[in-house]
Amino acid sequence: MSLNRETLALASLAIAAALRLEWRLMQHVAEAEAAGAARNEGEGAVLAGLTHAGLPLLSMVPLATQAFDERHHRGLD
Repeated sequence: MSLNRETLALASLAIAAALRLEWRLMQHVAEAEAAGAARNEGEGAVLAGLTHAGLPLLSMVPLATQAFDERHHRGLD
C-alpha cells in the first residue's frame, strides 16, 4: 500500500514542522497545495506532531498558514 500525493505531502509538512525547518515547510506547503490539500489540512498536519515535537512546534503553525495564504493570494493554488 502506498500513500497518495496529498497524504505524502501533508506527512512531509508535519515532519518539516516538527523539525522546525522553515524552508522545507514552505516547500511542502507548495507540494501539499499542488496535491489538493486545503489550508486547514496543512494546519492539521502541523498540529498532528504537537505531542511528539512539543510546544515549540506551535511556532510553525502561523508559518504554514501564511505560506498557504501567500500561495493563494499569488494565484499559485
